[in-house]
Amino acid sequence: MASQSSLSDHLSNPSNPLYLHPSESPSLVLVTPVLNGRNYHGWVRAMKMALLSKNKLCFVDGTYTVPAETDPLFKAWERCNIMVLSWLHRFIDESIAKSILWMERAFEVWKNLFERFSQSDVFRVADLQEDIQRLQQGERSVSDFYTHLKSLWDELENLQPLLNCTLWCIKQDKGRGRGTRLCTHCGRTNHTVDTCYAKHGYPPGFRNRPRPSSANATVSDLIVNTEEHKNDDKVLVSQQDYKNFLEFWQQTKMEQNVAPSTTNHHANFVQMAQPQNMTLNVNSDQFSGQVIGSAKLYNGLFVLNSTEEALMKSEVDFTRQSNSAFVDTSMLWHYRLGYISDTVMQNMCSKFPFVSCNKNGTVCDVCHLAKQRKLPYGSSTSNSSKVFELVHADIWGSFSVPYVNGDRYFLTIVDDFSRFTWVILMTNKGDTRNHLRNFFMLVKNQFNASVKVIRSDNGMDFLMPDFYDKMGIIHHRTCVESPQQNDVVERKHQHILNVAMSLLFQAKISLKYWSFCILHVVHLINRVTTTVLNNRTPYEALFGCPPSLIHLKVFGCFCFASTLSSH
Repeated sequence: MASQSSLSDHLSNPSNPLYLHPSESPSLVLVTPVLNGRNYHGWVRAMKMALLSKNKLCFVDGTYTVPAETDPLFKAWERCNIMVLSWLHRFIDESIAKSILWMERAFEVWKNLFERFSQSDVFRVADLQEDIQRLQQGERSVSDFYTHLKSLWDELENLQPLLNCTLWCIKQDKGRGRGTRLCTHCGRTNHTVDTCYAKHGYPPGFRNRPRPSSANATVSDLIVNTEEHKNDDKVLVSQQDYKNFLEFWQQTKMEQNVAPSTTNHHANFVQMAQPQNMTLNVNSDQFSGQVIGSAKLYNGLFVLNSTEEALMKSEVDFTRQSNSAFVDTSMLWHYRLGYISDTVMQNMCSKFPFVSCNKNGTVCDVCHLAKQRKLPYGSSTSNSSKVFELVHADIWGSFSVPYVNGDRYFLTIVDDFSRFTWVILMTNKGDTRNHLRNFFMLVKNQFNASVKVIRSDNGMDFLMPDFYDKMGIIHHRTCVESPQQNDVVERKHQHILNVAMSLLFQAKISLKYWSFCILHVVHLINRVTTTVLNNRTPYEALFGCPPSLIHLKVFGCFCFASTLSSH
């Protein structure tokens, strides 16, 4: 940026930031649409390009120094600042413009808008991630498909920028745990008391583990390369433990006369409390401390105990269980017959006298391990007393073959009292909220009633807390991974699909007409009696009169259309 003294030609030099072209006015159109709070990232990008083309971006990013009021250029700067302010106010929604009306500098307005609207919208991020995941090319060209996908990527990247984090780095070029800094609070190296987690607290997500004692050292705490660290005075252990280890190591080398070539191994994980009886506990990680192995001292080195011993032991135990020499006859037949239940075993004993029953009440561990299952869900106890007191909703899809107009999903709504079913075809799941609002309005206008409770899963498409509060509707949501709690609509989906597949097989029509079949099936289900309603039809339970079946035809039959001469 040029100095203030060189900007005195602002009346004639177009490259001067203080220069205003005669065509520039507060009513000039720079960007569309205006900022409404939800389109901040796209708006700020377009506004930056427009201000840069006018050579006025320095007035909002803070790079132009405000001259003193006694400076001859102050009046020119004030005129340009007011012009930029008028542009910002013109392209901001009226509700937002009222909150920045009394700010006198364009830079202050720009900074205020950034602090308010640059934060990520978690709901919009979730919608974008879902749109990207289910986006398919379909009948679009590769260019159109890529353009649409890239626009979603760019918007998601703007909403989720990479954060500049300060990382604590550990030197690894000269061995793990080495450092010149020593904490006076905990006695550990590689940090000071100012950043000690043990004194100031651990950061969120940090899995704290108590400092291992010398009698139970973990693998990561006692990894020492014998040749690399033989002259070092600091390692990732306490000074006393390190001193004991060096004394023992020197004694072992003298006693065993270990050759230099054998000291290239990474040695070893020891318990310093008993140097004369060295043992090793190998842990899975430095946080949990779970022991997954052990080692013994052999010629100055710790050799891991082979896991084959444990495997052989388990194989021997299983062989003993399966061998008639070690188990009673009844359990042997239990093994031979494939771990059958006690009831089936008693039936087999009655039919085959030579088969022995389990009379001792011996428990089979294999049966308990192999036959575990989730406890069954109890029957629903919710009973509605009138129509639309409780409705169940769920989304089915997506279907592999799109409908002729692109539909891949359908929204199913079931009234708990009448079991009447509504199905709404959808191109994508993002239309669910609009369809639910339309359904609530349909209930209010056509049936002079209102929905009291809606029950669904935890899908984001059913989350409308503000709308539910406004309408006085209670939203029941199922527990995570528990679709059984929404069993009414889940079983309705199964019923619809079973009948739909029967009609498709019978009619022998293309799968792209599957939505016609779904709508026809729901029309039939609403007019067929059900034992849930004491052999009444859902249509009768909702409208109070039996349905008419005269108009029904076989699905997929031939039909003819004619043009009347009078028309």
